[in-house]
Amino acid sequence: MRVVGALACLLGALGGCRTADPPEVQEPAGGEVTVFVHGMKGSFLVTEDGERAWLEASDLLSSGERSLALPPGGEERFGPLHPRGVLTRFTLFPVLATADVYLPWLEYGKERLPGFVPFVYDWRIDAREAVLSLARRIEALAAKRRGDLRVNLVGHSLGGLVALAYVRYGGGDPERGITWAGARFVKRLVLAGAPFGGSPSFLRDILLGDKIGRNVRLLAPEAMASFVPSYEILPQPGTFFVGGDGAPLARDVDDAKTWESLRPGRRPPAGALEARLAFRKALAASASAPEPPGDLAVLVVSGTGRPTIRRVLLARPDDLGSADFRSSPTTSGDGRVTEESSLPPGPLVYSVVKTPADHVGLLNDETVQEAIRSFFAR
Repeated sequence: MRVVGALACLLGALGGCRTADPPEVQEPAGGEVTVFVHGMKGSFLVTEDGERAWLEASDLLSSGERSLALPPGGEERFGPLHPRGVLTRFTLFPVLATADVYLPWLEYGKERLPGFVPFVYDWRIDAREAVLSLARRIEALAAKRRGDLRVNLVGHSLGGLVALAYVRYGGGDPERGITWAGARFVKRLVLAGAPFGGSPSFLRDILLGDKIGRNVRLLAPEAMASFVPSYEILPQPGTFFVGGDGAPLARDVDDAKTWESLRPGRRPPAGALEARLAFRKALAASASAPEPPGDLAVLVVSGTGRPTIRRVLLARPDDLGSADFRSSPTTSGDGRVTEESSLPPGPLVYSVVKTPADHVGLLNDETVQEAIRSFFAR
């Protein structure tokens, strides 16, 4: 199948099948930096030998052979993978098909935002690991400046959850309560399309996989089901399922029994539901939490006007595999995350900028970009 993809590129127009490399970003020298945290599927993944497993433009042109699934069911063909650069742009046959992911935002950040630094992580593993890695990255930036550092932190989608968790706890243990340790350095926080209330549409990815172009193997259901963040990004219990009459169903995605109707390769891996509970608890609203520091300002970017699933319809209440996503109730959002879900939990105080852009393109909207630049300049 990879041969078919390569031939398709060869037969295209000159340079017809390309994956844009991330813009080269210099290590910031000043005391103000802008750290960008991408969302799920948002960074390139490479093998030990440097082969790009996720994602080349040629991968979009065939049904695919290899999967990104984690062990025990995956990685036999790729082996261990490592993040290397933020996903950019894919061009298939110039003029006819170009798909932007983060490239316009990366270019804008490099040119217009102070000390722009992308932070990459393996979005297939527990998001709590990404929080700790982000803490180490910011601590390293601060150490080079003897602690004199101001951070503008921008998180998109899953990256927004990671960003808020860092601001709440730094690299500390959430079980000890909110400390706002990350706000020692973070003074401006942007949360774009972050599913604080969860995103039911990610259940579709787990059950049906995520088709990328013509490729159905890289993110097959067995792959999506093996990623811990697939579960960490789902909504809270009691807000998820409805029956054919529209009434809520008492199904709990935190209960392993809910997943028993699926075949073993498509059930949560060991520890995934426990990780989900811990991560969602760390991000929950808290009336007892101390007020955030007065110098921490927060801007929320919400997509609006696109039908977005807010509940999942189960045709058969006891069968998760009977989920009917076409008939599931929707509300306004960015196509992935509803407007309501994108609002962060208390006790944060924030302002909101809305955009008609879809979930992937929220930060590529020029109006949003300028709003973020103005926000940082305050």
